[in-house]
Amino acid sequence: MILLFLPAAGLAVAVQAQSPSAKEDSVFSHPRREFLAQRLAGIGLNPRGELVVFGGNLFSPAPVRPPALGQILLPENYRLGPGDVLGIYLLGQAQRDFEVPVLPEGAVYIPAAGLVEVAGLTLTQARERLRQQMSRYFNTREFAATLLQAKTVVVEVAGEVRHPGRHSLSGLQTVLDAIQLAGGVLPSGSLRNIRVQNRLGAETRADLYQTLLQLQPAAPFLLQAGDRLFVPPAQRWAAVAGEVHRPAIFELRDDASDSLAGLIELAGGTTALANWQQVEWSRLEPDGRRATRMIDLAASGGVRVRHGDRVIIFSKLQDIARATVAIYGEVNSPGVYAFEESLRVGDLIKRAGGLTRAAYLLEAEVVRIDPGQPPQHETITLARKDDALATPGPILGADDQVFIRRIPEWRLGPLVEVRGEVQFPGFYAIAWGQTRLAEICARAGGPTPEASLREARLHRRSNSPQGQSAVASPIPVEMLTAFEQERLKFEFNQEAATLVSVNFEKLLRAADSREDVLLEPGDLIEFPRASRLVYVTGAVGQPGGVPLIAGGRVHDYIARAGGFGWNAGHNRIKVVRATGEVVEEKAAGTLASGDTIWVPTRGEGSTWRTLRDVITVMAQVATIYVVIDRALGN
Repeated sequence: MILLFLPAAGLAVAVQAQSPSAKEDSVFSHPRREFLAQRLAGIGLNPRGELVVFGGNLFSPAPVRPPALGQILLPENYRLGPGDVLGIYLLGQAQRDFEVPVLPEGAVYIPAAGLVEVAGLTLTQARERLRQQMSRYFNTREFAATLLQAKTVVVEVAGEVRHPGRHSLSGLQTVLDAIQLAGGVLPSGSLRNIRVQNRLGAETRADLYQTLLQLQPAAPFLLQAGDRLFVPPAQRWAAVAGEVHRPAIFELRDDASDSLAGLIELAGGTTALANWQQVEWSRLEPDGRRATRMIDLAASGGVRVRHGDRVIIFSKLQDIARATVAIYGEVNSPGVYAFEESLRVGDLIKRAGGLTRAAYLLEAEVVRIDPGQPPQHETITLARKDDALATPGPILGADDQVFIRRIPEWRLGPLVEVRGEVQFPGFYAIAWGQTRLAEICARAGGPTPEASLREARLHRRSNSPQGQSAVASPIPVEMLTAFEQERLKFEFNQEAATLVSVNFEKLLRAADSREDVLLEPGDLIEFPRASRLVYVTGAVGQPGGVPLIAGGRVHDYIARAGGFGWNAGHNRIKVVRATGEVVEEKAAGTLASGDTIWVPTRGEGSTWRTLRDVITVMAQVATIYVVIDRALGN
């Protein structure tokens, strides 16, 4: 199966040998700009393994700079015209040199020799004419003429380009440069059928594929003053995938002259693995059906390619049936591996990166697979010797599977994590029932000067036997307002963690052993930076954080938060300290960083009392569980 990204549909479709659906049949009708504008840059397969349009990244927003004459060979087909500057040098006895521009009339003026017509001539032709004219007045035995400065030409670019109009460029620049100056071809434009019309009306076709791929080396397509370029919409497409060097979607010429061999050549030719006898050719028929058949590429190279054709060249390796073995469980790289004769269990374990530390060596299982027969289960014993398997184990057959079990009750040593403003944040091992908070804080290097001890937290994972969302609680959800339910969800059940009440200022500054709690596996200790914010929530105009006010009290922060709401309960304001302590407004005094002001709505007094009881209990107990299933929307 090969994945094609077809431009008109804008969909990645799997191309198989059987006929595709009618939806896939419309993919080559006309490329949609929406899809092509969003295609990934690149020629051929994009990172998702899908086909893209060839030349999709040809044009970039980078400015086009004319080439310097000293850096390139002057093309043989370059025609002189007004604006070119020639250098004429007489050596030997004459020792004369002239720097002469080509005048608007098409001639150069040489003192003592007069006017010499050079417009429309190549440099070689002009050099010979100048020699003949000047030989009447000078010794031209040692004579040289060169182009010092190329003329500037103005051309018009129209059609499917981003910036149609008149553009100025050097006479040494090509059709490709002119289109680049016009912003590049639109996704719907053609790269193969660009029409170039000169001032006399003669028209020539330019095929940028020849420039990009250098399929037919030729002189560059140089432009003359007054030329008009027209980029028509692209009309015909064909796709090539599989064993070619450049899988892509290619534009076809309007003259229907593209052959299957030519299409393969556009794709860079076939790879060494290409199976020329296994080529799928799919064609869109006039009635909308897609006809698919297998062809021999060697015998069909001259067949003409039509719009909508797609070709898939299969690999020789697809004819090889590959036997495999598999290993799962406690190895570093479990998966499926190629089968080899005399492959043993130990060899397969080595291929899989070896055993993990949790591998159970007393017992492993080998499942023998024999097509048409029930699987046979074989139990084997593994043994380590000097970090290697002591015995290689039995020989495996094709399609056999090996299962390495995990040591029962295996787990790594208990860990806690320290985050935030400490000298050495990270994970620390603890001893069950022995390691206390102060010890881990010391092992982490202690808090930095930027740490806020008032806002430091000890989080403990919920050990609820009923999971993360349901245990006993005295609070019926019906008693809580929607705002209180959201607050409960955030405060008490975020990530199924509970807050252990610890006063870090007393613990670390006063060495208060009453705050030195025993740690449990999975505990998280956080030392945030001082937020320098006081949080105002509830019935206020603009709930949120308010910058710390020197000497600020409750009403100062409420005023900064937009004042009381229309339904605010003015007489029941509470303050939750950063340490978790809950105080009345009158006892709050000056607020500190991390404190929270709670402004309830009128009629929420009983609810607040219930909530206060819960917070008080949480400040005294290491863990508590709250039923907030309905608050979580479960």
